[in-house]
Amino acid sequence: MFKLNLKKIAYSAFVFLIILGAISAASHYLPQPSTEVVMEFNPPPGKEWFLEQRPQYDAHPMSEFLHIIPAVLFLLIIPFQLSKRLRQSKPRLHRYLGRSFVLLGLVMGLAGLYIGLVYPFAGIKESIFVVPFSVLFLFSLYKGFVYARQKRFDLHKKWMFVSVAVGFTPVTMRFIFSPYIFFTGISGREVFVETMVIGLLVNLVVLRLYWSKQQNRSRLGKLSSNILSDKQA
Repeated sequence: MFKLNLKKIAYSAFVFLIILGAISAASHYLPQPSTEVVMEFNPPPGKEWFLEQRPQYDAHPMSEFLHIIPAVLFLLIIPFQLSKRLRQSKPRLHRYLGRSFVLLGLVMGLAGLYIGLVYPFAGIKESIFVVPFSVLFLFSLYKGFVYARQKRFDLHKKWMFVSVAVGFTPVTMRFIFSPYIFFTGISGREVFVETMVIGLLVNLVVLRLYWSKQQNRSRLGKLSSNILSDKQA
């Protein structure tokens, strides 16, 4: 009888979203639509981004590079770091990828903070948002790295999951932001920060649900072990 493996389906869907996010980030370096196309079709992330923000990136190529390229690599490392099989079978590779993950996150996060303060797409709203957002992301990376060095792996795993949830926010946000401005024609600048907040909250809620499921499974395992011990006694 065919049985759905929901865990594998969820993981596969997550990897698919990561690939889409990496492609979306890398699209910064692909040919951009012409002004005529932008004015007629208003493709995501909106006219203001292509006509006003894109030139800002072109004027600051180093910060763009330090944000985009590490972001692509950061996303592509995530599935390998979350793989239990890889952690158990190739612990050395897991450590090397983990250090790369932290370093890429640090560079990406600092460059993103710079962009949000120096030439933000959504103006002062983005600047206000990007500071606590970046602090949370960088702090979670720091805590995850420190706990790994201390071999406190339960806490290490939790904080690295937080860093993934926060770092994945721009990907989640795009699935809200892009369709919304495409179908409504509203200015992307007006809803950029709001959809970032929604994306962050969605990721944190999903993470909390995952933790709850893991805790319930752990309690069930302990209960089963106690029952078996009582029967054997």
